[in-house]
Amino acid sequence: MSSFRKCLAFSRSKQVTRLVRLALRQKFLTMSRIEPSTPEEDRKGVDFWVVLRDGTRIGIDVKAQRNYVGWLALETWSSVEKSVVGWTLREDVLTEYVLWVWPSKRRFALVPFRPLRTVFREFGRDWYVNHPVSRQFTQADWKRKRPSYHSEIVLVPFHTVAGAMRELRLINTEPDTLQSLA
Repeated sequence: MSSFRKCLAFSRSKQVTRLVRLALRQKFLTMSRIEPSTPEEDRKGVDFWVVLRDGTRIGIDVKAQRNYVGWLALETWSSVEKSVVGWTLREDVLTEYVLWVWPSKRRFALVPFRPLRTVFREFGRDWYVNHPVSRQFTQADWKRKRPSYHSEIVLVPFHTVAGAMRELRLINTEPDTLQSLA
């Protein structure tokens, strides 16, 4: 098990933020700027907004991982104890793309969220049985009246997710390899 607070601190580190900005500039060629989300937007699945030259805003959820390069951590449960479904299956998010970054290897994967959610609904049970599952413990925060809980993820290879998206004809142009930072 890993600590949510440690993972959050890592994902907000200067090293990760720098790589996120590089990856987004590489993928969104008409980007004019990147804006951080508000705390409310963050709770709805957006860490950053990519703002295009025409003013269009694209919501990005960032998943920074230290290990398991090439494996996507897909959340099955936000709270196992309360049966709160994970972000991968939520309908109420503002997320348009999920950006996984592996700083140690300077690699990333940018995945469109709606197709990801669709394939997770279709193949998630099989992935849960056939791939590693991990739980993360979050300590209680009594000042905010939040009890301790466990979240749960399944680790699925990127090429498996991309292949499922192609199988369901949800994408046809994304390669099934990880991208390197230029």
